[in-house]
This record gives sequence, structure tokens and C-alpha cells, in this order.
Amino acid sequence: MSKIVVLNGSPRKNGNTVKLVDAFVKGAESTGNQVTIFSAADTKVNGCLACDYCMRNEGNCVQKDDMQAIYDALYQADSVVFATPSYFFGMTAQIKAIIDRFYASAVKPLPITSSALLVPLGGDPETDAAAAIVNYKSVLDYLKWEDKGMIIAGGVMDRDDIVGNPALSKAEELGKSFQ
Repeated sequence: MSKIVVLNGSPRKNGNTVKLVDAFVKGAESTGNQVTIFSAADTKVNGCLACDYCMRNEGNCVQKDDMQAIYDALYQADSVVFATPSYFFGMTAQIKAIIDRFYASAVKPLPITSSALLVPLGGDPETDAAAAIVNYKSVLDYLKWEDKGMIIAGGVMDRDDIVGNPALSKAEELGKSFQ
């Protein structure tokens, strides 16, 4: 059994990203995994200040915002899943703020060993998700995490466009693969 943190970067309530996350969670929980979901739209996470307070204080961030609860979950997790629509060719600002705050883990390493990426987007998966994929792979490379998989669902712009899309069953299967 794994402890998985899902970071949902979509500001849209009940949109395509939520449905993709729900499918992943269904699969992950069906095999006994424990999943904690954070909706970036429902949290107040400030961007990194680059003040290096965390570097001088054992990885503790000077900012006391909702990132504290996310840190608590991440330091108990084995895996993290990034779920973000691609807005203007990259991850959303909401999830990027959370990722930037991973900076503190340079001093206090996260116990996470693996990760996955879920990206619904309105356009072409090959071109429109490229920046999000590069960002994701760079994070994994730096933190030495295993990539468990990426689900990129193109052509899902409007609410519920993802309903019936094969990406949902792929996300569920990806969730089952976490052990």
C-alpha cells in the first residue's frame, strides 16, 4: 500500500481535471492505497520568496499559508500525482506555486519516490502539453523520483468533454499500478 498525494491544479470545480483525478483515485484506492487530494484552487499558497529561510531553518518555510498542510501530507507520502490542465501551454499558476515551494525539500528531502502526471487540455496533446511535460520531467529528474506514467487527454476543453474519453480508464489503471 502506498500513500499518495494528488495535487489538483485546476481552478475549475468539477471540470475535466477533477474527473481525471477521480478516475485515478478510484483505481488507486481499489488496490488499497491511501490517497489525499489537495485542490490548489481551494488553498492559499503563495509563491516562493527565494528568501532562503528554509535553507537556514531545516527546510521550514517562512510563509505560514496552506502549504503547511500540503507539506505535512507530502512528508508522509510515497508518491505524488500532479493533475493540471494545460492553460496557455503549461501547468496552471496554482499548481506551479505549490511546485515552486518544493524548494524547501533541498534541505529536508521528501520521502516520495514516484510520481505521475495527469493533463487534460483542449488542444493537441503532442504540442500543447509539451511545456507541462518538460516541467514535470525536470522536477522528477532533480528530485530523483520515478515516473509512474503520464495521462495526456487532448480535445477536452469544455466541462464534461472528458466523459467517455479513454483517458479516464487509463487514469484508473495508472492508479491501480501504484503499490
